[in-house]
Amino acid sequence: MMNRRDFLKIMATAAAAQVIPAYAQNVLENESFDYIIIGSGAGGGVTAYRLAEAGYSVLVIEAGTKNRSLIGETPGLHLSSSVDPEVNWNFYVQHYSDREKHGRRYTPDKGMLYPRASALGGCTEHHVMLMMSPAAEEWNEMADLVKDDSWSSPFMSKALQNVKCWLPLEKPNPIPLLNDFPLSGFATSAVLGNLSTPDVDPMSDENINHPSEGVFLPPLSIKDGKRFGTRNLLLLGQQRFPSLKILTESFVTKINFEPGSKPLKAVGVNVTQGSMLYQATQKSSPGTIGKKYYFKAKKEVVIAGGAFNSPQILMLSGIGNEEQLRKNGIKTLLDLPGVGENLQDRVEASVVYEFKNDFSIINHCKVGELDDPCLTDYLKHKNTHPYSSNGVLLGIKRKSDPKLSRPDLFIFATPSHFEGYKPGFGKTTLEKSNRITWAILKAYTSSQGTVKIKSDNPFAMPEINFRDFGDGNPQHPDATALAKGIQLARETQAKLQNFRWLDGNSSKEIYPGNTVMTDAELRDFSIKECWGHHASCSNKMGTAKDSMAVLDSKLKVNGTSNLRVIDASSFPKIPGFYITMAIYMLAEKASKDIISKARGLK
Repeated sequence: MMNRRDFLKIMATAAAAQVIPAYAQNVLENESFDYIIIGSGAGGGVTAYRLAEAGYSVLVIEAGTKNRSLIGETPGLHLSSSVDPEVNWNFYVQHYSDREKHGRRYTPDKGMLYPRASALGGCTEHHVMLMMSPAAEEWNEMADLVKDDSWSSPFMSKALQNVKCWLPLEKPNPIPLLNDFPLSGFATSAVLGNLSTPDVDPMSDENINHPSEGVFLPPLSIKDGKRFGTRNLLLLGQQRFPSLKILTESFVTKINFEPGSKPLKAVGVNVTQGSMLYQATQKSSPGTIGKKYYFKAKKEVVIAGGAFNSPQILMLSGIGNEEQLRKNGIKTLLDLPGVGENLQDRVEASVVYEFKNDFSIINHCKVGELDDPCLTDYLKHKNTHPYSSNGVLLGIKRKSDPKLSRPDLFIFATPSHFEGYKPGFGKTTLEKSNRITWAILKAYTSSQGTVKIKSDNPFAMPEINFRDFGDGNPQHPDATALAKGIQLARETQAKLQNFRWLDGNSSKEIYPGNTVMTDAELRDFSIKECWGHHASCSNKMGTAKDSMAVLDSKLKVNGTSNLRVIDASSFPKIPGFYITMAIYMLAEKASKDIISKARGLK
């Protein structure tokens, strides 16, 4: 396995490989591969690279486009990339079974907007690029839950080191901030007004093993001022390993199994070629379906479609709750009632402040537009421009309850006006240059939702209900914790006004405002206006005694011999504060398990 230094040397030769054919001409219909990977995101991309590196033939099938726009690669424009119709899937979800419990952002007859990315690299092509590893304690808890010590912290710390060999991690660049006195004063005041911390790097061994409260500067997955994700890794893999093939704009509709096999043996996948096929696509055009293909898997099929699409493809292939499959006209091959259950997410809320004066470093920008003068400046100064970072000024870890063993709140500030995902958020969030949003994230949530198919149509979106806060209970502990986080954000903002570094740039809260003040009002606001974007756990791993477990501790689908799920849906409990690094680590670990099995090592 190559080290980080060797990887970065090779990256220089991969810079030109930014485009691959939408449908690779050197992949033949009915061709066989050792491994077929469905999805190219954080789980699928890493797994594919590691298997190709080990010498196996690998086919990666991605429903989205091969292209990455300039806006997509620009870190400061991640919200704009989240609404790009070329790469965006707009899911609409329910937070609660009772629609009346949803707030102002609820779209009638649809639900709450929940953007996902459909592109080479999956959601690593539009996420906020914050890289934080779960605490060591979390991996130990998971190892105990699934009764497999290979998930414990000593082993997973090795997986983290493997990720660091290929993933560039940069600290937020303070240089652009220094050009705006109020913003630099804001950050300085926040540091002085909060808890001290022994290390401002949440990825340090000290903070992974013994999570601290305080101000942190979260590492970012950025290289040379540009977004870096599994797209970059796969393009490098294509250059290094001729055995790695990638199909884009190709939609897997079904997994096929050897007739009569027990346990079920996956032998291949059905693929429909075409762009914008899925109904979540803003430009959905299923009437333009192209040619259909079939590809064979000699060793294993790996599903890595994420928390919504991985359970969907299992169900479409005959694996899931027998009653639900029968209701949708699908023959049951394997009755696994846990498929699509146990859906989890973090819950987040926002507090927005309006400042007296604009922030000079962004007040001339036309965010998200190709004629944006700031985008032109960014291209000239990629390492020092405000767009070279994700806009997060700082992050604060806090406990919602002092009795907790580790912080469960992450509170961060950005120069924006963000109230949560709703149609048009890509423009409204950044059209004002005198706003600061404090985003409050509640980790370690405990609610469980569902993903259910509504038909046997592979291009139809499933029905998704997170059932947050115990299905909308304002007395739920997560609602109490999120309300506490809002109070902490307000207290931090109040402290800032007492420091001279703000240079008279006074502020006032404009969202949620002074109508949301009491504990009851804060909990009610949290229920109505929460949002999230870390969907996970809908194909959980577990022990043989757990009737709702979908996967064993090696991420193999129970009742099958060669079918795995390696993505956010695989976790039994949602890990850490941000999920991408946890998925990278999961994929590194799972890849080793697959290779060991193939080589007969265990």
